[in-house]
Amino acid sequence: MAACSGPDKSKPLESQLGYDTQESKLVIILNRDLQGGEKLRARVRSLAEGDSLDCKSMAPDMPAHNQNRGDHVYTGPAVDLSMFENATTPHSLLGETEEQYQERLENTYYVDVCIQAGNGIVHQARYDIRQALDRLGENGKFDAYDDGVRIVSNQAYAEACITEMGDIPFWGERIGGGPGTLAVANTLTLDELINDVGIRSDRAQLIIDYRAGEDGELDTDDDRTFEDIEELDDIDGIGEVTIADLQAYADSQGDRFAPPDWNTVDCTEVGTPIPSTVDGVPQDKWVDECDNPQTIYSHCEPDARTGANGPRVAHARNEEGTHWVLLCRKSHRETVGRYNDMAMIGHNPFTGQTCFFQNQLPNGETHRPSNDGMQIPHPADNVKSEASPQMWSDLWGGIEGGIGPDGGIQCQGCHSTDPFIHTPWIDGAVDEDGNTVVPKMGEHPDFVEGYNGPYKLVDAEDQGWEEPRHLVSEEASACTSCHRIGMDQWTSPSTNSSRNNPDGGCVFCGQAPWLDRLEGADTRWETLLTESHKAFEFVYWMPPNAHDVLNEELWADSEYKKAMDFIRHCAENPGDGACEWEDLPKQPGDPTELPEVELSGEELAKEALAILGAPYEADGESSEGTRRCGECHATSRFGFRSWRKRTVTAVQDGIDMKADVESMTPEKARELVNYMRRDDNEESVFAAYKIGIMAAGAQFPFFTRLFEKAYGADWGLEYGAFLQRVSMPKGSHPPLSAREFAIVYKWFTEEGLAHLDEFLPETPPPATCDDVRTRYGLTNSIPWLENHVDDMQFDGWGARNQENGINMFGCTGSDPLNCFEDGYTEKADWAHEAVADSRVVEIRDLGFDTSYWMRSSADGRFVGNGGGNKNGFRATITDLVTGEDIGVRGSYDPGFFPNNDGFIMQGAGAGLCGQSVLTQQDAIEDGIDFSEAGCTNAEGINLYQHVAVNTDGGDYFVINSEFTSDPGRGSEDPEAPFYEGSTMKFSPMVFDGTEWTQKEAVVVDSPYEGDSVLSPSGKMVISRFAGPDGDALGYMIRKVDATPNAQGSYDIDISQPVQFLCTPGAKANISFDERYSVTHHYENDTANLYLTDIITGDTYQITDMPAKTRALFPHFRSDGWIYFLVSGPDGDKAVASDAAIRLAQQL
Repeated sequence: MAACSGPDKSKPLESQLGYDTQESKLVIILNRDLQGGEKLRARVRSLAEGDSLDCKSMAPDMPAHNQNRGDHVYTGPAVDLSMFENATTPHSLLGETEEQYQERLENTYYVDVCIQAGNGIVHQARYDIRQALDRLGENGKFDAYDDGVRIVSNQAYAEACITEMGDIPFWGERIGGGPGTLAVANTLTLDELINDVGIRSDRAQLIIDYRAGEDGELDTDDDRTFEDIEELDDIDGIGEVTIADLQAYADSQGDRFAPPDWNTVDCTEVGTPIPSTVDGVPQDKWVDECDNPQTIYSHCEPDARTGANGPRVAHARNEEGTHWVLLCRKSHRETVGRYNDMAMIGHNPFTGQTCFFQNQLPNGETHRPSNDGMQIPHPADNVKSEASPQMWSDLWGGIEGGIGPDGGIQCQGCHSTDPFIHTPWIDGAVDEDGNTVVPKMGEHPDFVEGYNGPYKLVDAEDQGWEEPRHLVSEEASACTSCHRIGMDQWTSPSTNSSRNNPDGGCVFCGQAPWLDRLEGADTRWETLLTESHKAFEFVYWMPPNAHDVLNEELWADSEYKKAMDFIRHCAENPGDGACEWEDLPKQPGDPTELPEVELSGEELAKEALAILGAPYEADGESSEGTRRCGECHATSRFGFRSWRKRTVTAVQDGIDMKADVESMTPEKARELVNYMRRDDNEESVFAAYKIGIMAAGAQFPFFTRLFEKAYGADWGLEYGAFLQRVSMPKGSHPPLSAREFAIVYKWFTEEGLAHLDEFLPETPPPATCDDVRTRYGLTNSIPWLENHVDDMQFDGWGARNQENGINMFGCTGSDPLNCFEDGYTEKADWAHEAVADSRVVEIRDLGFDTSYWMRSSADGRFVGNGGGNKNGFRATITDLVTGEDIGVRGSYDPGFFPNNDGFIMQGAGAGLCGQSVLTQQDAIEDGIDFSEAGCTNAEGINLYQHVAVNTDGGDYFVINSEFTSDPGRGSEDPEAPFYEGSTMKFSPMVFDGTEWTQKEAVVVDSPYEGDSVLSPSGKMVISRFAGPDGDALGYMIRKVDATPNAQGSYDIDISQPVQFLCTPGAKANISFDERYSVTHHYENDTANLYLTDIITGDTYQITDMPAKTRALFPHFRSDGWIYFLVSGPDGDKAVASDAAIRLAQQL
């Protein structure tokens, strides 16, 4: 029987259902006894008999149930257990006749409860009959992992889902969330009752003693709970004052203890139209043929962009990282906002937790609560109110999810490999920046292409669900290297049904496997397609680039055709020994145990070098290598030895992937987890450099076990944050398989990079600055450089921004030397005397630990950093005007375009936004996740990027090169492992003020150069230049010629070096007038800034930092002020120097 929980008897009547299994009767539980003249009436009705309740007109015809069993429990109608069963099947979605629909309605039951007082109604409620079987867990919640809980209704299931994955942002914050006074008494600890509620200690002890039962100990089988207020009131010493205190506390904690309520959602407002076109023309009515029919229904609905009622889809991400997708389809022909199929999926890609929700799937055009897409209730909303005129039971059906004989509509029979399905139809719905509304792997930062991410349904075991297995045979890898393939509707023949095969099978078994549609082999599907979309490029939409690299003639012999034939064979013959099937992973990371590697010596070295993409030579043959690691890192001798040094240090300190985690204590595991953070403490962010080559194995079981040991049941989110920051490689490159990583790990840790020099021949770099100048023709000045600097003085972004009237932060007039005069802390002792009269000013105490570099906008208003935890995000942009920190979904590497137009942030991929987004309150109040208008997720832009805007054509450029991580904690400058095979990658982009468009990237050779940075105009690039033994000799500056080409991108030429600066330091930055460069240089436990005149090569120290305090990551803003980060014992601060402006006036 469900436990009663309600307010005291002075409150309005409330009811809930229970079930007496011995008598097979419902019971109605009230929050007080019926009082003079009140009558309880209740009945069970099927949906066929009605889908709404009006007690005023209906109560006289309902049976009275006034038998009080005590404790406000009243005997209700008799019911059979079969009435609790879910009546839906896959036919409810597809192929259901009118007779079958009526039969389903007749077998779907609700309970009407009315309480009369004279001629009036004092309480009415309509329940899904399955609510009678729900049972809260011991924690007072529907917790899917609480042994005492029982989840039968969709409302209870929704509560379990939001407990595991966080709430659903479509509905905003809920009003209330628990059962009031009794919940406070039943759940708070002794200290909480005394300190939080304010109850006298002796009275609080009485409450705890009652709950402890006869054995006097909490958390035992003898525990009790207060079922009503009278039980509290009956305890000697507990009176009205104590009960009032409990009630007051419950009222003050409304979201925690009040009855839960949400608003309703309008799909026509939150949903993006899904296009329906004929030869590219949007259709305003149902048509028999279209360009991209719906996969499941095989039909063509209208296009809502025309104003017709058509399908829509919406997406939102909550702070826990859970993605929710709401889909409204099977639109009514006559009424806008009416949909017969409304479904929702919630999925957390970090933990794998997933929930499916489905409406009652009505038929026809009759208006019903269950097809009202303009008033969609939250699936856990059990309160009818002004905010939510519809409750969950008005629209949502039974619990849906897995496969099996009792699996309802068998959601996972189609959504078997991952929760979100992508087809040309659903992916036609895009946001303002052209990104698919439904999050897509390889595009959305939370969904990594090729990552075998966790996928598990909430409460699957108790619901009796099975989940389809997926194919892992090597023969299918042309497809499965990017995504999984399961035993499901896409692959399975009609002889293998998901209802009777626990490993999976077809759902709509009268149809051909949907895989046939991807090869034009489904004749029924072909009849739905327009002639224009029967062309190869539309039919063969997988792989995504098929039409670029294949045609109908090449398809038959392609690796993809062979993979699809093998997949089809395995679906028809799942027991074939060549067909390897695995269960879906239930935990984050790759569950594959690292295999023993028998290779050794030369063969091991060659395999490892090939896996890492190094350009090695062996057996008289040369391998050009790949960009798998070389996109960001130098795959050079020194680079590998540097990685090994970090790896060996981590292993010696306990991060040993062959260690037995099970034997560790939780405290030891937590210590090791914190070791992998930048500052070895809970508040610091994870850092890949702390574990060397093991960053490429972050997905494997050692790390999942370590986090699980350290954090227990809450390990998933912490591990997800670790994966996002640490796992390598980044970008679009596939992660290492278990075998690949085991080979690399053995070569690094057991064989010490044996044969590295033999297989990786290198030409040594120049040994001195003079050698560099001689080799590159820089012994004399280059006229182009002086001419360019003269041009930039009047036509660079500093001059253009001034002409465009950009207001500089902290300034009241036009003279930049008069900025930061009032309200800022002068740091005169931090200014070095090399530039006379220069000032250093603290502009912001950031208040959080930053991660890697800091960058700011051209006007100096916005300061970006990795780190922080605003809005649950792990990167921050600080608005110095409003003083507000804005959470950004990312990890590190902020950048701002020099024309004040946009910014970029790295995380699990790069996100780009127009800078105006940062001033839009509705966009920033919940943090920037790059789904906002004016934002996009960029492809192929790797870490340590830098940005520029061409002053000739106005295109935007992003540069990536090999880099050395610089977390800002060093005692010497970062290594320079760059070698003769080093490269730079230029990614051109177009921004029209609202939308970003990428052009094809261009890779150019840059021997011995890395940590490259474009000048603001994009016409110069400055790079650290490697010398002997991995140290940097100085900085090479090259001219950049970017010429538009016929392919719609650019030809990039950096062959002309124009200056070499012989000065130490880390990554450099160039001023907006392109006359100066600035960098930071580590000296023991400090770091100072150095300013260099690019024309003369003269270098000036401009800061003089105290011990254990570092000036870091300097960069220019438009007027010449240099912003930088100061990190020291007093925390992280944003600081500014006017040294460049002073120096320009003195020269």
